[in-house]
Amino acid sequence: MNKLKLAFIIVLILFILSIGYIGINVYNKYQTNKDNDIYSKGAIFGYGQAIEQVYTEVTQCKEVPITFNNKTITIFSIDCLKDVYQQNEGNQKLKK
Repeated sequence: MNKLKLAFIIVLILFILSIGYIGINVYNKYQTNKDNDIYSKGAIFGYGQAIEQVYTEVTQCKEVPITFNNKTITIFSIDCLKDVYQQNEGNQKLKK
């Protein structure tokens, strides 16, 4: 076997290995992007569900505790307070 054929075989093997290496990297990036996309869609769905749940509770005049960084606040609808105020105002007029 002459040196030219040996060099050609070595270059061909290196070429095949580099194509395989590039292919593996492209596939891994594809999988990572796909996994990140699934994670993002799940997070967005979860946020939407949480907002919907808070909205539903608040519109039913219920208090909703929200906790973030070990601090809790309670959300309540102003509309419900207006309704209670108007009812109390009406009751006060009836008492007079």
